[in-house]
Amino acid sequence: MKQFNILSAIAMIIFFSLFSQPIKSQEMKSNDKNLSIKEKRIIRISSYTAKGDLIRLKKELNEGLNAGLRSNEIKEILVHTYAYCGFPRSIRGLQTFMEVIDDRKSAGIQIRLLHRILIC
Repeated sequence: MKQFNILSAIAMIIFFSLFSQPIKSQEMKSNDKNLSIKEKRIIRISSYTAKGDLIRLKKELNEGLNAGLRSNEIKEILVHTYAYCGFPRSIRGLQTFMEVIDDRKSAGIQIRLLHRILIC
């Protein structure tokens, strides 16, 4: 019985010494608290594509290009939405983007393309 009490006391000491310290395995420290303008545009472009709101999508595509998103980046965003919102909405998003590109070309606004695609 005395041996059981000693073992249980040792077990309790070990238990409390191990679990009395705060566990920080789930804490994520981030220096960036806000999204960049490009990231906000990516979110808006994907959400309007998913909703099928082509009028607002056209506006956001223009604003995304003005914010510094490149043409190939926007195409990739629209292509990746098909897995989440379906192929027809993704295609309509791409068609809307092609209209935006044509409008910008006719207005004489230069479209920036990606020069290199980095594979990670």
